[in-house]
Amino acid sequence: MCDTLVDVSTTSDHASGERYLLECIRCNNSHVKAFAKAEERRRHPRAPLRQIVQVSQAAPDSSQTYGVMGSTADVSQGGLRLEAQQSFAEGSLIALSFAMGERIVEAVAEVVYSAATNDGLFRMGVRFTGMSSVDRIFIEKYCYLRSHLA
Repeated sequence: MCDTLVDVSTTSDHASGERYLLECIRCNNSHVKAFAKAEERRRHPRAPLRQIVQVSQAAPDSSQTYGVMGSTADVSQGGLRLEAQQSFAEGSLIALSFAMGERIVEAVAEVVYSAATNDGLFRMGVRFTGMSSVDRIFIEKYCYLRSHLA
């Protein structure tokens, strides 16, 4: 992480504490840094997961949906972090479909944060709000194995 950072925006939520979008004056990169009060406030450990993800949302004032492709960065029982060429508004519900090994996981999630990156993409954190119990158990096992094998 660079050491010459300028605060660009600050958001806060009860689950993860304050989150700062920081830009580096020296390398011109954006960095998202989360600060918890005294300890890590995540309820679920993250595990790396680099996969293509289909993200879709109902179009405003329509029964049709539109979707974009993105890529996951990491996953936990509670949600995942992804990057896509389009941003979805914080608080909006989206449908996700992504591979984990040979399994296709399908979930509904709420966008918790969204921040633009320097390369024209949007980095988003989403919280799972609905998925099958089989998919939930699969993600739980995946994260457990990754955290204990690291």
